[in-house]
Amino acid sequence: MDVFGQPLHVLYRDTHVFVRRGGGWKMVVWHYVEIPKDPVPIAVDARRFDDVVGEYAFGDRRYLVTRRGGKLFGARAGKAGSETELIPESETVFAVRGSEFRKIFVRDTSGRVTGIVDRRKGSDVLWTRVQTEKTSG
Repeated sequence: MDVFGQPLHVLYRDTHVFVRRGGGWKMVVWHYVEIPKDPVPIAVDARRFDDVVGEYAFGDRRYLVTRRGGKLFGARAGKAGSETELIPESETVFAVRGSEFRKIFVRDTSGRVTGIVDRRKGSDVLWTRVQTEKTSG
């Protein structure tokens, strides 16, 4: 597909459900969904990742942000296998690999990171920073 001279490549998954009625097949459900694509990461000085590393809270839930080398990762505390790479779209906006979610790090007037806006399909959840971690990497 071409939109004003720029190519768009979108992948969809289709599901059709048929039932047999009156001697023939009838479609009862047709469902399609866009398959999310990971954005191409932009170049960000990985030392800036240290600004966002730490623990964030939403109610009794915790989200941990860590840095390993030149990459940033996020995981729900106590939820094994939940770690995902955070792909930089800017110094404060990160895509969650394999989804259409975004993590937007919020800074106060002094530039200190105070929380994360967890944007999911147009709805925002605010996580408040509760702890800063030291990184090794």
